[in-house]
Amino acid sequence: MHAGLAAEMAELAQQAFKATTRDGKILELVDRRAVAFERLAPFLRAAQLHRHQSAALQAGHREFVQRLRQPVIDLLGTGSTNIAAIDLLLSFEAWQRLRTDQGLDPAAARQVLQRIIAAEIDALVAAPQQRAMRLGAGPRPANRQGAALLWRRISRSPSHNDTPSAACAIRIN
Repeated sequence: MHAGLAAEMAELAQQAFKATTRDGKILELVDRRAVAFERLAPFLRAAQLHRHQSAALQAGHREFVQRLRQPVIDLLGTGSTNIAAIDLLLSFEAWQRLRTDQGLDPAAARQVLQRIIAAEIDALVAAPQQRAMRLGAGPRPANRQGAALLWRRISRSPSHNDTPSAACAIRIN
């Protein structure tokens, strides 16, 4: 890679985040990578073609992937199961697929990735709450009267007749 381009990419990677929240910083990575991938695309595509023949290109690719993954790990922590998903969405391969295979311009590709990553971040935040609900820590009727009231509300909803059906039967212990 040209030395000037390498310096430009290093400077881009080391910029301080403008966002102050973790979620904002992750979404900011989309913008940074869009700029970087647009500049690096010809070099990265050429390397992809020959990587299987070259130990040096394979090693360079592993280093490149690790450099891209590290900010995600820093933001989410090593124990997060969402690192793989967000890392994939922030990868050159995802960017290339949107740009080349799907024919999106850079702005549209950036918007698609931001929307998907925002949904993944929302799932990351919602996961502990959903897990608590599955484990029974969520809101429940305090007694059988509350359960009966809930049953009447469900069975009399506009989508059901006056006869309860098996589809709307909810057991609350």
